[in-house]
Amino acid sequence: MMHGNSRGIVNMHILDMATRNGYVHDPTTIQLLFEISQALHSDTDLVNMKNDANQQQARFISRFVRMVDHGVEYERHLAFLMECRGALSNIIELKENMAHY
Repeated sequence: MMHGNSRGIVNMHILDMATRNGYVHDPTTIQLLFEISQALHSDTDLVNMKNDANQQQARFISRFVRMVDHGVEYERHLAFLMECRGALSNIIELKENMAHY
């Protein structure tokens, strides 16, 4: 079982690979990546948010949220954004991106 920094690095790598090639449409993949984002966010040192590693984590999570596409299922997408807002509310970049929806 991985703990701390190594788990965070693996989670960031997974988010990076999953969002590198375009939008994420599959509901199962979206749920898995959301759970990874939550784990990454809970490992983030919120007291020291200026830390480069924490900013990189925030960028990966924000990019994941931007890359989720539920197609014409607008209510599902809105529910996803609301869930993100509740679970990942400390990420400033994410708040700024959500203002554009």
